[in-house]
Amino acid sequence: MSSCALLLLAGAASSAAAAEPLHEPFRVMTYNVRQVNAADTGAYTWENRSPGVIEVIADNDPDIFGVQESSSKIIQDDLVAAFDAAYDRFQPTNGSPKTIFFRRARFERLVVPPEDGQGNISIPNPYPEDHACFDNANGRTAAWVKLRDLVSGRGYLIVNAHVAHGNACYEARNLAADALHALIGAQSEGLGVVLFGDLNSDPQTAGASGDDDIVELLEALQTTYRLARSARHSGETSADTATFNSAWKSPSNNFSRLDYIFTKIADATTYHQLVDRREVDGITPSDHFAVLATIRTAPFGPDPLIDDRGDASGAALAFADVTGDGAADKLVWKSGDDLLRVYPSDGTGQFGDPVIGAAVDAGMWFADVDGDGCADRIERDADGGALRVGRALCDGSFAASADSGDVVDGAGARLYFARIDADACADRMAWDPGALDGRSRVALSRCDGEFDPELVNDDPGASTNTDARMDLADVNGDGLADKIVWDPDAVEGRTRVYAGVGDGTFTLLAEHTGGTSGVAASRFFHADVDADGRADKLFWRSSFRQGHPQLYLGRPDGFDPSPMMVNAGPSESADNRYFLADIDASGSHDLIAWDAGKGGATRAYLALVHAPAPPDPPPDDTTGGEPATTGETPTTGDAPTTGDGPSSTGDEASTTDASPPATTDAASSTAGASDSGGATEGSEAGCACTQSGRPDPAGAALLLFALGARRRRRPQ
Repeated sequence: MSSCALLLLAGAASSAAAAEPLHEPFRVMTYNVRQVNAADTGAYTWENRSPGVIEVIADNDPDIFGVQESSSKIIQDDLVAAFDAAYDRFQPTNGSPKTIFFRRARFERLVVPPEDGQGNISIPNPYPEDHACFDNANGRTAAWVKLRDLVSGRGYLIVNAHVAHGNACYEARNLAADALHALIGAQSEGLGVVLFGDLNSDPQTAGASGDDDIVELLEALQTTYRLARSARHSGETSADTATFNSAWKSPSNNFSRLDYIFTKIADATTYHQLVDRREVDGITPSDHFAVLATIRTAPFGPDPLIDDRGDASGAALAFADVTGDGAADKLVWKSGDDLLRVYPSDGTGQFGDPVIGAAVDAGMWFADVDGDGCADRIERDADGGALRVGRALCDGSFAASADSGDVVDGAGARLYFARIDADACADRMAWDPGALDGRSRVALSRCDGEFDPELVNDDPGASTNTDARMDLADVNGDGLADKIVWDPDAVEGRTRVYAGVGDGTFTLLAEHTGGTSGVAASRFFHADVDADGRADKLFWRSSFRQGHPQLYLGRPDGFDPSPMMVNAGPSESADNRYFLADIDASGSHDLIAWDAGKGGATRAYLALVHAPAPPDPPPDDTTGGEPATTGETPTTGDAPTTGDGPSSTGDEASTTDASPPATTDAASSTAGASDSGGATEGSEAGCACTQSGRPDPAGAALLLFALGARRRRRPQ
């Protein structure tokens, strides 16, 4: 990691937006182990399959797990014998206990005496005794226990439920949702909630009743909370998404997802979702598969900040810090017939009255090319050619545009801006799938609004596919932007990360096996969401996961292989656009959703994990008899990268620069990586430059530290 990044990230322990501590990740499992049944003989008896059940649980090593259909004493005894050494448990004394096990080293009972913090509820049976569904709904229960996480100190309400089975018995399941909400409402004040179990319902299975609403009812907004599933899928349930093994004893293509994990989404979500479908001695140990997920702090809050000013059908939209206060501002324009409007961020996620600028008649990007902490206005004529830069005046306005000396050949070139070398100034990368065999090319900023001659990259991160996407973001956390390439027709749709070397060239860092896609409509966004100095990957397609994005956290070697569910701002509209931008100066990029055809308002979901508060500066040293000379250093802002297309808002861009599209994809390119710095007063060309005009890396690192220490944070 560069000295700049080390200085900026030193001591970067994250803090939650709320006063209570973050959720520290813990693993939960739900497993219907199948009751002792006279029809189960041979390999299917409990005696023969119990070692497999225990193996599944032990191998997955959950911190909390709940079992269903464990009413037989032999099942209870075997599970207790296997797990009593490491796990405590709540096992109701009723005839159908929904036992909840929890690891002693990680959790303890929240309430003393224990009986005041645990219990069991009966789920209503709405059917008369002569009804076909009476037996299916009879005796159904849910167990609950309140636990304290010994790592974070947070409290949780854990609920294990098993509701009526039978396709026609949906009325009992719908009533079960009401009963579970009543339980949660009565017991969850001040607590996180994890609800899991066998719901015997799959609205996405073939032939499902349209009246079977338990899953939808459980996810419906309540007065004080909302639940969300750990994993969701679009289309009918398949063999890859089923949790019930209908082929346990004989072949079957009837796929059902019956087992679920839910969590309260105020500040929690799930990742590392898994369905364990292993076979032991030729069969799965139960007719249900074990379902797992890790509970952790959500990337974004669930409640949006809505702003409807300046957004309308046909408008182009971007977010960039043009005022230098560390918070991205909102920029709106229509190419060819409208003025640029800058709505300054107030540092809390809201925006002020517009600063109106010059008319827009060309492709538009925003990036801090002179290193003063304020994103500049960059334009390119419709027929290609030289860029023009209007340097930011750091008040929402810009100086008159001047020729940058950077000639970008090809009307189809897509432009990106980010810190590619070690100075504080955003550099430029261009990529034209129809030229130079799809290779990218880089022009380094001179920190005065001009650029060095173009360098054509010779790394394998090239593509001639117009459906491919590129981006610039600092994935490995070394302070330099890396090149990110996704081609739906190459390497099985995997995202490739090419690490920036620091001189305008790139070398392969990783191929990401998670979040792969061969569908051209897929969208990818990259920015630092969790304030760890590494860009994360947001993957979304309107027809995938019911429009819920998935987040893959950045790591030094690429991206985490497992996705985190994003329950904030889902959309199944192909016209929806996402942006990642730090609009509240928290050091983390927030999620903004925009569908110009649906009212035109932007919906901003603020990131929940923030960069640490900067230390107080040391007092002036006046012991020598004279006051220390301290120059006021302007606050830093994001040096936004830009996405595919002249509007700098991403994937849906036109291949020409004559006029940005009416709606633009909300790529992270306009939000940018938090890599930019600024200049102390009096420095040449707005950055710490040498006499050659190139910035001095050591000076830039010190400068970035000074600027980073002054970043404004959202009030806690």
